[in-house]
Amino acid sequence: MRTSFNPSNSNGVIRPIIMLLVPSLGACSAATSADDLGSVKQAVGTVCFTITDLGTLDGFSVEDAHVNNQGQIVGDAAETDGAGSRVILWQRGQMINLGTLGGEQARAEAINDHGQIVGSSTTTASTQHAFLWQKGMMIDLGTLDGGHDSSAVDINNLGQIVGTANTANGPHAVLWQDGAIVDLGTLGGDFSLARHINERGQIIGDSTTAAGEGHAFLWEGGKMTDLGTLGGDFSAAGDINERGQIVGSSITATGANRAFLWEHGTMLNLGTPLGATLSGASFINEPGEIVGNWRGGPDGVQAFFWDRGQFTDLDAHLGSRTLALSLNNRGQVVGRAVGPAEGPHALLWQDGVFTDMGAGLGMASSAQDINNRGDVVGWNGAGHALLWQTKNCQ
Repeated sequence: MRTSFNPSNSNGVIRPIIMLLVPSLGACSAATSADDLGSVKQAVGTVCFTITDLGTLDGFSVEDAHVNNQGQIVGDAAETDGAGSRVILWQRGQMINLGTLGGEQARAEAINDHGQIVGSSTTTASTQHAFLWQKGMMIDLGTLDGGHDSSAVDINNLGQIVGTANTANGPHAVLWQDGAIVDLGTLGGDFSLARHINERGQIIGDSTTAAGEGHAFLWEGGKMTDLGTLGGDFSAAGDINERGQIVGSSITATGANRAFLWEHGTMLNLGTPLGATLSGASFINEPGEIVGNWRGGPDGVQAFFWDRGQFTDLDAHLGSRTLALSLNNRGQVVGRAVGPAEGPHALLWQDGVFTDMGAGLGMASSAQDINNRGDVVGWNGAGHALLWQTKNCQ
């Protein structure tokens, strides 16, 4: 079903609503003339971008968004009365309602570079099933024998899908490929879940052990490997890159929560930025740069960037805390600052400088995802999806 674009004067066509050269929050900046709409000169160049209001379905508010490297955007939208939710695809200037598997709820989790989308939806039987959307159709991926529910969380460019499905004993991580569902098992306990899959087919997730502890795992070649811990009784996987490097968080022998990097069979404690009490890593890109969040000090949670042993505190200096939500292969980080008077502000961080992408909107905003071209997607306080397209301007 194709649905017309929501903002007034759109006539069904997605359009840029504003062109901004936005002040970035960093060193070596100096304001230029008012004619430049607040542009600034800085050591890394001026950050220039357009903002496009992608709208939403009538009666729905966008809550999340993802973008692939082709610029296709998928988002989750909840009915404003709380009755249901839908998945929306924006491509080639059109907005498409992907529907459901017969129920009232649907949510997308990932889109690959072929435009294949995975997530979960309620069915006419009031169960939740994983779905694959491709070529205009939402396909029910089914469940494991003995279970009723499933969910899909990631898909690679080979079409391999990972997620979780219930069994008689508890939820298990699963892989869908070649039309079949594969139970990945556990580390000896009753529970496991998959989080991500890379282009090599390596899968990461979490599982309980026979001793009842929760450990991160790597699954490849039909085998689930326990990644262990930093000395404590818990670890959780966050992300994996194409080199097989894995990041996440773990408890140490002293009970501290620390970000980790796992590679070549060894889990490395990344420590914390100065003054932090705990840390966790959420993303790793192909160069091996890591982004996560740490806690400490009066502002609570803050985002960090880690590269070759060096922490950078991603403090936006907006009198609030920051939350990192995505990282691309160019080292660009997006997320939001929580605390400005009108609500959170969408943020872009690159080369040591922050750009407040919510400046001038007059309402709350958040940047949820960024692709390797630098396209950023998120939402605003009106419940619309937004697209920021960035470049460095002279």
